[in-house]
Amino acid sequence: MSSKLHALIPLDGSDLAEAVFPAVSELGVAEVTLLSVPGPASGAEAECYLNNAAERAHAAGLTKVKKWVREGKPPEVIVESATRLGASLIALTTHGRSGFDRFVLGSVAEKVIRTAAHPVLVVRSNAPVRPLLERILVPLDGSEKSWRSVEVLKSLVDPEKVRLTLIEVAETLGDSPRIEAIRTGDDLASRFLSLQLDGVEQRLLNAAARARTLGFEALTETAAGRPASQIMDAADRMGATLIALATSGRSGPSRWVLGSVTELVLRASNVPLLICR
Repeated sequence: MSSKLHALIPLDGSDLAEAVFPAVSELGVAEVTLLSVPGPASGAEAECYLNNAAERAHAAGLTKVKKWVREGKPPEVIVESATRLGASLIALTTHGRSGFDRFVLGSVAEKVIRTAAHPVLVVRSNAPVRPLLERILVPLDGSEKSWRSVEVLKSLVDPEKVRLTLIEVAETLGDSPRIEAIRTGDDLASRFLSLQLDGVEQRLLNAAARARTLGFEALTETAAGRPASQIMDAADRMGATLIALATSGRSGPSRWVLGSVTELVLRASNVPLLICR
């Protein structure tokens, strides 16, 4: 974990957009930049809003706060600003809009996630406030690219203070079968899925051992079914306070493309997401 973390927080002029402040504060960032991208005629209003938002950021525990008003298309401006600042991550709230008309955070968040090279922390404006790092769920797909989320976590948090639950899903086309039924089934489909689960379990054991070498406490969970649904079900069962996942995993014929899974989870889950490229 670096002591010089710098978070870029795009704001849209609404109070709801500031719901990300407590989560960013928990990460212990050294500096935040509040970014507003209003229309050309709203610059003065944006400056006033950011001054007030900075006070609320201080109250949330963010000590070093800078402000930046820029014009342009919000997704492009956010990504370019993060690069110019050398930001450690972009932190934003979805469905935060009630102020400046040109900044609709629901759609902006998805566009930023698709294009940003930086990790993106996404918090729902209507989600209950809970400790961000209490229970972290990390979906993997067996690829090195999907491991990126663990590496990003290592750069953002103290590994000795958090516990990871690593999950991998053996994908099925239909309803989610019970793993016990798969293991005891004697039909061809069950035998095939059982072999898949063997591979999943071994990969998770290897991943957990690797996470422990980084200082994390790591548990594993194996699932079968549709990946996005299984990730959200696991998050509900364990009361996850953060889901950390990569936007692209395996290439080639694998049906679990983490990019699409990420977007499904983003749209359906109230749990904060740390999305890594």
